[in-house]
Amino acid sequence: YDFPRGKVQRFSGDYVELWIGAEQRLRVDSLAKTAGTTVFSALFSLFAGALSHICQQGVVTMGIPVECRSDPRIRATIGMFVNTLAVRVEVNRARPLQELLAAHGTELFAALDHQEYPFESLVRDLGIQADGGHNPLFDVMFAYYPRLPIEDMLLGEQLVLEHCRVDRPRISKFPLTFLVDEMEDGLRVSLNYDSSLFKRETAEAMGDV
Repeated sequence: YDFPRGKVQRFSGDYVELWIGAEQRLRVDSLAKTAGTTVFSALFSLFAGALSHICQQGVVTMGIPVECRSDPRIRATIGMFVNTLAVRVEVNRARPLQELLAAHGTELFAALDHQEYPFESLVRDLGIQADGGHNPLFDVMFAYYPRLPIEDMLLGEQLVLEHCRVDRPRISKFPLTFLVDEMEDGLRVSLNYDSSLFKRETAEAMGDV
C-alpha cells in the first residue's frame, strides 16, 4: 500500500481502464481451449499470475462473485442472488503455462461446486475473527462479464436499442478489483482501486504488468 490501512474501510475509489484487443482475446481463447478450460478460468488464472507478480507471493487468494439460483424454486424470481467465493491458487512460474491454467481451472471449478456455501458461514467455520472493517479472506476481487446477445433478446420491431455510457461511481469495495467486460472487439479491463490506499500512478503501474 502507498498509504496506511486504517481500521475502518473508507470505500473511496477510482478506475484505471485497460484494453485487450481482438488479437489478444483470440490468444486467450486458444489458451483456454488448449488447457481444456473456459475463458473465464483462463482469465482468472492470468490475473492471478499478475497479482502474484505485483505482490511477489507464490500463493494468492481472489474473490469471485457467483450466482445462487440452482434451486428451481427461485430461478424465475426477480432479484439478486449472489454469493462470494474465495479461491486460493498457487502460482508456480516454473510450471508450463498450459499446465498452470489447467491446475487453476481444476481448483476454480472445485470451488464452484460449493458456490452456495454462505461466505459468512465459511468465515465463522474457519474461526477467523472479522474486524468488521475489511474482508477477512481476501483483498482482491475478480469479476468476468461475458457478452450477452442483447439484440437477440429484444423482440418486436418497435424496440430500439441504444448504447449509453454511464460514469461509474468513484467507490471501491476492495483494495483491488479486476473487472473484465467482454466486448464485441476485445476485452475491457477496469482496475478498480482503493484511492485511500493506492496512488493513481501505482494503480497504473499495476495495469502495465
